[in-house]
Amino acid sequence: MLLGSDVKIKSPVILGVLHVPPFLPPYVSEVSENLLQKIESFLFSETEKWIEGGVQGIFIQNGCHFPSSKPASPETLTILTRFGLKLRERFKVSLGINLEEHDVEGLTAIARAIPLDFVRIKVYLGAMVKADGIVEGCADKLQKKIWELGLSSVTTVMADVYDRTGVPLAAIPLEEMCRQAVVFGRADALIITGFSFTESLEMLKIAK
Repeated sequence: MLLGSDVKIKSPVILGVLHVPPFLPPYVSEVSENLLQKIESFLFSETEKWIEGGVQGIFIQNGCHFPSSKPASPETLTILTRFGLKLRERFKVSLGINLEEHDVEGLTAIARAIPLDFVRIKVYLGAMVKADGIVEGCADKLQKKIWELGLSSVTTVMADVYDRTGVPLAAIPLEEMCRQAVVFGRADALIITGFSFTESLEMLKIAK
């Protein structure tokens, strides 16, 4: 487990993100073993750079597949699981995932199969208006699946609070939403992101 209420943090934890290149139609013309192996080589190369730079954890994201569908397709889940297993076998670094799709079942299935040290949830509480419509919070569903799959002592839950790719349907003050994510949602860590570096710093001050 990377972070959690029982984990004492003595210094900042630095994470890196790997945006997985497109691997399914219509983003690619066809799915082939050659394509998947090329993507794996890219992920290996990028992971080596992150580790050399001193990161403590890396998460993969299928950020090139949009607009997203809900839930993620079986092909998306199985291929991302393949990539995650390859990274787990090759590198000794904390590993996580963020699905472009809002899919609790798919996310936790991948987390159990690999297993993963952390997962990132873009809409954890409340509701956000995003490019693909209204996305509702999933804290209850996520925590239930984590309990069912025995991930509570393995996988850190990182919850976005007002992710910058959407607008709150009914905005609650930032500090209150942070409190609810931790107290009611039982999130282990919060992700705060504004529309600019300056705004992000101001949001972090409020949350802290």
